[in-house]
Amino acid sequence: TFSPDGKWLVTRSVDCPPGTLADGAATIDTDFTFQLFDTSDLDTPGRRVFTGVGAAGFDRVTFSPDSRFVALSTFGETPYQFVDLADGEPVAPFLDDCPTAGTKWSRFIGPWIGQSSVALRLACEGGDRLVVHDLATSEHIEVDSPAAAPFSTSFDVDFAHYDRPANVWFTMCVSAFDAGTSTQSFECWIGQGGGPVVELPGSGEASFLPLGFTYGG
Repeated sequence: TFSPDGKWLVTRSVDCPPGTLADGAATIDTDFTFQLFDTSDLDTPGRRVFTGVGAAGFDRVTFSPDSRFVALSTFGETPYQFVDLADGEPVAPFLDDCPTAGTKWSRFIGPWIGQSSVALRLACEGGDRLVVHDLATSEHIEVDSPAAAPFSTSFDVDFAHYDRPANVWFTMCVSAFDAGTSTQSFECWIGQGGGPVVELPGSGEASFLPLGFTYGG
């Protein structure tokens, strides 16, 4: 994966241990190593920025738009790993110990919003939470879902008009299934920054995408 400015290249290597699945094991843990290369000097060995072990492995590598940070995301419940390429060091932890994922459309573009901020969904025990954090300035907001666990909330953020975490526009939508009546209900809210959220009555989905637009074409 290349950074937007073309300066950096991140490669992933997988070291499969010896052995087979003949003993009935479904998976084999493997070592994953990420190396960072400076494209202006490819004769210099890469710098290792992260090493992990796991059967599921890593899902995606994405750079921030300003090319300063890289995000390493995983399959499953492992949080994102962020590295500051200015010094090659991991970004100081800023998330609670909860399963972490990107917002609704992040599977296409990564968790990035603005030049150096990330928008993430935390699935904590008491309910879901939206986190918007600027890795460069450490400005940070958290917004709890109006619906408590076990309901899951889908978050979307306004990429087109993003300024900073304190001003970010977002939507939250929850669907709930009533087994007794076999009916499904939907609720959505909209908010900005740390201000109060406003319910969107009768809405089953809320997004900032232009009508008719689909990621990936």
